Amino acid sequence: LHQISRGKTLENKILYTRKYLRVSSLCELDGLKHILTNQLLYKNKMLDAPYLYAFSKLIDVINKKIPKCECEEKRLILKLFEIKSYMFHDENQILNDINYLLNDIGIQVNVIKDFGRENQIGMIVKNDNQSYSVFVSAKDNYADIFWFKLFHLLSLIAFNKVEKYYFDYLNSSHDVVRATSYAKNILLNQFNYRDFINEKDFSLKSISSFSEFNNVCNFIVIGRLKEEGY
Repeated sequence: LHQISRGKTLENKILYTRKYLRVSSLCELDGLKHILTNQLLYKNKMLDAPYLYAFSKLIDVINKKIPKCECEEKRLILKLFEIKSYMFHDENQILNDINYLLNDIGIQVNVIKDFGRENQIGMIVKNDNQSYSVFVSAKDNYADIFWFKLFHLLSLIAFNKVEKYYFDYLNSSHDVVRATSYAKNILLNQFNYRDFINEKDFSLKSISSFSEFNNVCNFIVIGRLKEEGY
C-alpha cells in the first residue's frame, strides 16, 4: 500500500486510499472486505485491487438470477463428467445446457467477457439460500483455460469448500490444490495422460486420438501440453 502511505496528513491518506480503491467514499469498504482480505493474505502476486473491485461490482449486478434451491454438492460430482461432453455442443448453446443441468442442484454458471487482465479469472459466490453462482471470464482463443477454470470452480463446490466468496487464483491451500488436481483428472484421466506423455508422440494425429479417447476437444490436450512445457 505504498501509494496510500504517501499521504502526509490524514486527509491526504484518505484521498490516496479512495483513489487506490477507486471508490467515492470509504463507507464502501465493507463491500471490498472479501477482496482486500484475500489480497493481503496472498503474498505471491501483485494484485490489482481496482480491477478486482470492478469485477466484484460487475458480479453484484449480474448475480440476480440465482438458483431457487440449496446446492446438492454430492450430486454435482456425478454431473461433472456429463458436463465435459458439452464442450462438443454448439458454442452458443453450451452455457444454457450447463445451467439446465446444474440449476436443479443449486448452481448457476455465468460467463463474463474479460476486460483487461492477462489471465482469466473466476469467482464463486455462495448465496443466502445456500445455492452457488459461478462466474468465469472468457477470452477468445483460450477455450482450454475456460474449461479448466470451470471444472476447478465446480470441483471446489463439490468438495463444499466455499464459505461465501472465492477468487480462483487467490489461494493455494490444500483444498484448492486438491480441486485443481481433481479438475485436471476429470478432463484428462491422470493415468491415461501419463502414458500419453511417456509415448512422446505429440503429433496432431496422436493428440486427436488421445482427445477422442478422453472425450475432450483437441484444445484441452494441446493446452495441457503447452502449460507443462511440452
